[in-house]
Amino acid sequence: MKTALAALAALLLAGAADCAESKTVTRDGRTVEFVECPKCEMRARFAADAKSATINVSRLRDGNPDKHRYSRLRTMMLERVFKVMETAAAAAEQPFWGEGLVRTWRTRGLPAYVVQREDRFVVLVKDVGEPGGKVREVALYNMSDAAREFHVTFASLDLGGKVLVLDLTERAIPEDFASEIAVRVPPKSAKIYRLSAESRVERSLFSVASASVREPGQIVWKDVTIVNGGRRTVEFTCDVKEDTAFFVTIGPSKPAHVSVRALEGMASLAIGEVLVTKGVHDIRAYAPEGEALPTIKEVRMYR
Repeated sequence: MKTALAALAALLLAGAADCAESKTVTRDGRTVEFVECPKCEMRARFAADAKSATINVSRLRDGNPDKHRYSRLRTMMLERVFKVMETAAAAAEQPFWGEGLVRTWRTRGLPAYVVQREDRFVVLVKDVGEPGGKVREVALYNMSDAAREFHVTFASLDLGGKVLVLDLTERAIPEDFASEIAVRVPPKSAKIYRLSAESRVERSLFSVASASVREPGQIVWKDVTIVNGGRRTVEFTCDVKEDTAFFVTIGPSKPAHVSVRALEGMASLAIGEVLVTKGVHDIRAYAPEGEALPTIKEVRMYR
């Protein structure tokens, strides 16, 4: 951590040394400085204590804006950086660097689960602060020997409305992401972002890989946000060799009986109807005592 902070300090000093144009703005004990740094790739960076930041005016000039548009870009970026520093300072967990980034990240705070998995590329997400809240963190993990383009929609992370994105790996304010995180991750590396959204939406797709508990007799997805109470249809895609049945519950709901028919050469769709209450609940699919749960490929939940 000390090494990383020293490197960040050196970067800020280097940016200031190369500065051909600078302006410092201080607000509520936080300082933002505009610096000229043609060689710097990031639009803005903030220090570990979230008390100071730099904005690269060279990046604001990308696209050769006229003086009026350039002035608006400066103002918009200034407000955004102050907002980001406020969010970073209020975060329960501080950003960090180091080897074993994803492993360390997973051991801190609330549990994470898999959102996407393709070969050696994995996307994980977890809540920050409280289960079912509007602040989440997502890790994009590239375990391969080649760089990888990641595209992760905010909807797949159960976030709605405008989303403020904070790059925890680089301590930087990234490019604006309208509806998804689109980023290139180097080989054998990871990027971690904190997302603060206007609203939390209800999760609709559950992969078996994202389950918290996977046993022969049950599968459990923990801490699933139910935005509004009411009836839910839970649809299971199963692979079975003979007709079977199991049960599904959402939190304290009454168990719903799910019948599965064996279809030769095809996946079977099995549906359960569950009456649920608003809140954060576990979804549990389980077989009758002494029996094994059928092979579940995917689960969808909708109203």
